[in-house]
Amino acid sequence: MQIELSEATHSIRTAKGDQQSSQKTDESNWVWSETSDTFAIKQSADEDVAVIIKAKREDKKPGRDVIDTCSSECRHYWLMWDDISEK
Repeated sequence: MQIELSEATHSIRTAKGDQQSSQKTDESNWVWSETSDTFAIKQSADEDVAVIIKAKREDKKPGRDVIDTCSSECRHYWLMWDDISEK
């Protein structure tokens, strides 16, 4: 399973509230050199993503009590639950 975020997540707000869009450059897009299968394997091995992948496969969003014990990265993905889909 490879997770994908919706296009809406490609823009961020700075501390001042200014909106910035991520720009694709060769240096920042190392991920494009990975195949879908390789990328999915790496995501499954990543402890921060694996919790979300497992929950998405089961179509059951983990409760806050479970997520509170996870990393900040995992909590971030949990907050973006509706924007994450399997590809």
